[in-house]
Amino acid sequence: MMEQEENLNPDEEFAGLLYQLKRLPYNDISGITAIEQAVYRLLAAFSQDLRGLIILLRIKIMLGDHAKAVATAEQIWEKGGNLDDNFEETYIDALLDLGLLEMASVMLKPRFENLSASLPFFYDVMLKFTLIGGSIKFLDKLTASPYAPRREDMIFDFIELYRMMNYGEHFKNIMKIMLEVSKNYLCGFGFNFYNDRGFTDLEIEIYVEKDAYQNLGLSDLIESKAEIYCTSASCKFANNLSFVVKNFAERPAKITA
Repeated sequence: MMEQEENLNPDEEFAGLLYQLKRLPYNDISGITAIEQAVYRLLAAFSQDLRGLIILLRIKIMLGDHAKAVATAEQIWEKGGNLDDNFEETYIDALLDLGLLEMASVMLKPRFENLSASLPFFYDVMLKFTLIGGSIKFLDKLTASPYAPRREDMIFDFIELYRMMNYGEHFKNIMKIMLEVSKNYLCGFGFNFYNDRGFTDLEIEIYVEKDAYQNLGLSDLIESKAEIYCTSASCKFANNLSFVVKNFAERPAKITA
């Protein structure tokens, strides 16, 4: 056993397991649990390696266990340490999936201060952060940067529309409502932009634990609280913003190519 452990390369082993995990859809329970067992075996040899905990964090999210995922995210936070870009991006993405925006904000602050170095690898997770946080200002800064890896025409239209409507603060407050309503059940966020109606629509996907999806009527609750806010703020709920609550198991694989 000792000889086998000495032959292990933790850099390759952890990176390989993370890559395998990212190729699995969230409904592949047997595949996810097989990787989980492999991570535990590797952690037996490298117990202090944060990369193993980060993979376990993603696994808890993929299995729809919000409480255990949050506990693992906090354990990683308390341990601290340096991470390569691949695992740092994975950790930040997991924090966002759990609605832990303050922790994600601390991680991303230096990334926003150095877009030229950050955007080639961190663009997607930074975009996700700005949308969940409802920040039109940072959404514009990110997508308009010359270092952005792709042109986001529909997002440019969305930003311009909300500026013309003076809707930036309302968007931020509605996203806060969404997060407050769903924060105890979150297992992921997604988003889609559409322009088939002649203007840009934003659909926010909220992935939650099974029981929350079946029993709590979260989409109705988010919409009703958003309507109450809009009435109090003397504005209309934007007809190009919608929320869809889904079972965590409906999420596709991170890597599909």
